[in-house]
Amino acid sequence: MRIHKKIKQQVYLPREDTFFLLNFLKKQKYSRLRILEIGTGSGIIADFLAEKNKVIATDINEEAINFAKKNCKNAHKIKFIVSDLFEKINNEFDLIVFNPPYLPPDEYDDLISTTDNEVIINFLKKAKKYLSRKGKIILILSSLSLKKNFDYIKKNYEFRIAQEKTLAFGEKLFIYVLE
Repeated sequence: MRIHKKIKQQVYLPREDTFFLLNFLKKQKYSRLRILEIGTGSGIIADFLAEKNKVIATDINEEAINFAKKNCKNAHKIKFIVSDLFEKINNEFDLIVFNPPYLPPDEYDDLISTTDNEVIINFLKKAKKYLSRKGKIILILSSLSLKKNFDYIKKNYEFRIAQEKTLAFGEKLFIYVLE
């Protein structure tokens, strides 16, 4: 696939973390669930999940939503919404999936980091309200993520680290399952 330079700069395209999360989700065999993906980016996660589930995919970036609509084979099964986290969400979900901007600020790559580092905490503060009674959250974090993100999870959620992967230079990715 050839991607226009402007789109490439504005849409978080699948990287190692995305494929790590996707492979984890494929092993879970979710079906007939109501799923919300926050920060869909290219839409690759929502596209996979929409094969057997009802999926809403959100992103704060309208370019990302447009990109995902055009490139997902299951786009007709996915409801796409431009939304800042839960801003335009009113439903409860059996599963909420989020691959957030988990790295500390990086002046060179604003697609993989955030300037205020509050995205994850804001997500975690609001997410429980949108979970069904037995709902779960799948969240990916890095060993380079800010300590306060891990601390917030420990204080406010039942959780398990479902999978981890070591990347180059010793960075680790963690897939958290939160309840």
